[in-house]
Amino acid sequence: MCVVLFVHIGEHSTVPRILSSWLHVVRLQAREAVEMRAQMEKKMAAKEKEKREESLRALAQKAREERAGIRRVDGKSPARGKRARVFFTQFYSRKAAETLQA
Repeated sequence: MCVVLFVHIGEHSTVPRILSSWLHVVRLQAREAVEMRAQMEKKMAAKEKEKREESLRALAQKAREERAGIRRVDGKSPARGKRARVFFTQFYSRKAAETLQA
């Protein structure tokens, strides 16, 4: 059984002002909680985005190394491939030729 109780509070009583100020405080607290939750969600999304970008950067670097002919031996230090050796040989040959001409 549900009983509804109506209480008459006069307009000049302090109770309506107390209830009004209490309601105002509760609304402010709720607004702050919503803002804090939104900030946390933004931070988490930014961290997730940074993580995705880092993995894409690593993947792109790996693809560039494979295209350039650089092979990874142990997964950490790249070993120079044939293409890189040819480049450095030509580079140092030109340097030596410039030195002799000068």
